[in-house]
Amino acid sequence: MWINRFKIYDYHHTCKLVFEYIWTFYNTVKIHSHCGYLSPNAYEQQYTKKIVTVQTIHVVSRLIHQLYLNWCISRESDNTLKNVEASLVFFNK
Repeated sequence: MWINRFKIYDYHHTCKLVFEYIWTFYNTVKIHSHCGYLSPNAYEQQYTKKIVTVQTIHVVSRLIHQLYLNWCISRESDNTLKNVEASLVFFNK
């Protein structure tokens, strides 16, 4: 057992060791049902990957939209510019 590795001095020292074990190891490694049966560490890693993916998609889509806008401006078509301005209003909502 993990507690046998320590020399225990008193009750408060025991409480401190148990508390450290629970909060630094047990709660972070043990799987939880509210995390989709993943450990909190694994759940956080999965969540971070999703956030980065969504942010990347958003940046790329804005870049593509800006390139399209620049292309339309270079064509100097009033009709196309009106369509692009309308799509900008929709895109920035």
